[in-house]
Amino acid sequence: MTHTMKAQLINQCGAPTVFYCADLPIPKPNANQVLIKLHATSVNPIETKFRAGHVGKLHFPALLHSDFAGKIIATGELVTQFILGDAVFGNAGAIAGTGTLAEYALADARLVATAPKSIPLHHAAALPLVSITAWEALFDKAQIKPWHQVLIQGGAGGVGHIATQLAKWAGCEVWASASPSKHHFLHTFGANPIDYHEQQAFDQAKAQTIDELGFDVVFDTVGRASLDKAIEMARPNGTAVAIAGRSEHNLQLVHEKNLDLKFEFKTLGTINEHHRAHQGWILRHISRLVDQQKITPIIDETVFTLETVGEAHAYLESGQATGKVVIKITN
Repeated sequence: MTHTMKAQLINQCGAPTVFYCADLPIPKPNANQVLIKLHATSVNPIETKFRAGHVGKLHFPALLHSDFAGKIIATGELVTQFILGDAVFGNAGAIAGTGTLAEYALADARLVATAPKSIPLHHAAALPLVSITAWEALFDKAQIKPWHQVLIQGGAGGVGHIATQLAKWAGCEVWASASPSKHHFLHTFGANPIDYHEQQAFDQAKAQTIDELGFDVVFDTVGRASLDKAIEMARPNGTAVAIAGRSEHNLQLVHEKNLDLKFEFKTLGTINEHHRAHQGWILRHISRLVDQQKITPIIDETVFTLETVGEAHAYLESGQATGKVVIKITN
């Protein structure tokens, strides 16, 4: 095996054109890590924000991205749950671990799971970050129950389309907001669609809830004005969970309705050594749910490669993507 690998790095924050190709040494796993030959990674909005310098603080040169799917080619001496050749997917952590815009990547074995067998391996790279985020928001933070009426704001987006399917699997009655062009996805998931841009559509949805008081749980995956809408749509004593809290909001309604307002930040769990095993546990459940056809990732049809990472970032930021944007690294 060669001793170097191709990678895409950045030396400064900025536009998608800041990426450049470099040769790096192939890393070696420590006792608790696995080395994976990557088949694919995926682009999440948080990674475009890191690249642009809108969040976080990077150390240059920086190797971005965290999602991956691939095959294990080496294991640390304390890793017993995987063997060489296993097809896996997971989240390497990036800022809290190692990046995945490369031909090979290291990952803490606790953050890795056997990939679903019913979908192409590169499609599995679309699942880790969004699935962990959706699971932690709905089950760990909101603690949804089968009798809950749940609204997912941005229900056809990366996190949203997984959250919508998880809430249905949990037995909830689910509404989801999205642009009308994406309502066919929501119907496929068994959710009641709401036109994201129409106040009347929200009013009509609220009128269908018990006592017309609103939703037991609202999960906002968009942020800003969408978080305000989530607070508005939650019933008194209900729960609102959000993943984007970098804006100012008037919390008077939260107080008046006695809402439980929570925020989900998946990366904090990855940084926390004691929480990593839980995130791996989530991925094992997600893999089974995919194989049971309870969850289906939506993958954009546009194909990107390691050499066209900048184009993939620009494409996601343009708003043209339908589903997750996947970057294929090897076949």
